[in-house]
Amino acid sequence: MEVLLRSALRLTRHHEEAEDVVQDTYLRAWKYFHRFEPGTNARAWLFRIMFNVINQRYSDRNNGHPGERVSIEDSGLDQILASAPPPTLSNWEIMDALEKLPTDYRSVMLMVVVEEFSYKEAADILDIPLGDRNVQIASW
Repeated sequence: MEVLLRSALRLTRHHEEAEDVVQDTYLRAWKYFHRFEPGTNARAWLFRIMFNVINQRYSDRNNGHPGERVSIEDSGLDQILASAPPPTLSNWEIMDALEKLPTDYRSVMLMVVVEEFSYKEAADILDIPLGDRNVQIASW
């Protein structure tokens, strides 16, 4: 539960909203537990539910327009990723940089770097294809 709350807080940026998201995630997991396939990754299943909850909340608020889709080419992110990172960064600098990313990119980073899901697991959880031009999962 702490892991989901931490990720929800990073995505929603509001503690009460993150708590609501996690509570809704657990309620849905309980309601749909019969759909869970034994032997599969329960943690990934819970994250998938959480992202569905978040996407639904933002979609409802934005009249069907979830998240901030930003093309890699349009955002200048391709230039940032092409350059080598500075030799040392503090944890605060890393967290600050993560907070500045659009939600879609931040979600991918959280799943792969922070929560250590594989690229395939992250794509499944976030319901995006590997190599999507808007949210590309690439090994750096």
